[in-house]
Amino acid sequence: ITGIYFYNFYYFGISNMSYMFKGCTSLQEVKFFNPTQNVIYTNHMFEGCNNLNNINFDYFKYSSNMSYMFANTGFTKFIFSNFNIKNSLNMSHMFYSCQKLISIEISGINFSSFTDMRYMFKGCTNLYNVNLNNFKYFQPKTVSTLLTVDMSYMFSECTDLNFIKFYKFYSSGTVEINMSYIFEKCHNLSEVIFDDFNISSITDISHMFEGCENLENISLDINISEVTSMSFLFANCYKLEYVQFNINSRTKAKNLEKMFYNCIKLHSIKLPNFDTLKNIDYMFYNCSSLSSLTFKGKIDSTISMISSFEKCSSLTSLNLIISS
Repeated sequence: ITGIYFYNFYYFGISNMSYMFKGCTSLQEVKFFNPTQNVIYTNHMFEGCNNLNNINFDYFKYSSNMSYMFANTGFTKFIFSNFNIKNSLNMSHMFYSCQKLISIEISGINFSSFTDMRYMFKGCTNLYNVNLNNFKYFQPKTVSTLLTVDMSYMFSECTDLNFIKFYKFYSSGTVEINMSYIFEKCHNLSEVIFDDFNISSITDISHMFEGCENLENISLDINISEVTSMSFLFANCYKLEYVQFNINSRTKAKNLEKMFYNCIKLHSIKLPNFDTLKNIDYMFYNCSSLSSLTFKGKIDSTISMISSFEKCSSLTSLNLIISS
């Protein structure tokens, strides 16, 4: 089968289309001609259709679970504005290991219902162009409790991705977002820009840029006040020279283990103020170019500081402004 066309096909009573075409390796094109408004589950629907590169989404609506929906398919470009996703909850692994995918556009989309975007593009090794302009995350008015959103590993191992800009990336309401591992092992990532980045509460940025071997400079202009972990944040960023956090920013981060581990070219950094530190093991291990550092914050009575500055062979000035 190379093409599937849903002529005169109505979806009344059909709620589950998960796994429907999984593994159809010859499938290239799918067209819908009537609204899929009753379909709730489309997870794994086209997974493994590695030659599929054309679907019309004009009539595709309302699926709440799209995890693995296009995993390992043949798409080279995907534009989300053509896709009705306003009621989706789960997009984890949606394009997992789509190794032909080069370009995605997520501009101007309201992701108001999403809670799970883990691994969404993980392993898309040829993904080069990502448009995240005007990415909106509004908490629905009907929700009064805390909403937790998981974006961990979203672009992990996208080894060709070299530039990404978050522009007018914002949320409203009480939203907590996990951004750990989001760019882990993006080996060619050299520039990240946060422009008008207004997310109300980020809770975890551990491993966020771990293994980004070509990242040289970054201004982490995001709200880190509610972050609890920064461990491995820039670990093994061998070319990283300069890092700046928000001026006068404070953070609840307690775990900074291996935060700058093996950043051998790091020579300048402006750190935030830390509320209560518990673990700074190997934090600056082998930062052999770092010459001076000012560290401000409070420390827990049980703090662990194993090898925090080991192999910092150029360090000549260390200003610790700390209290217990």
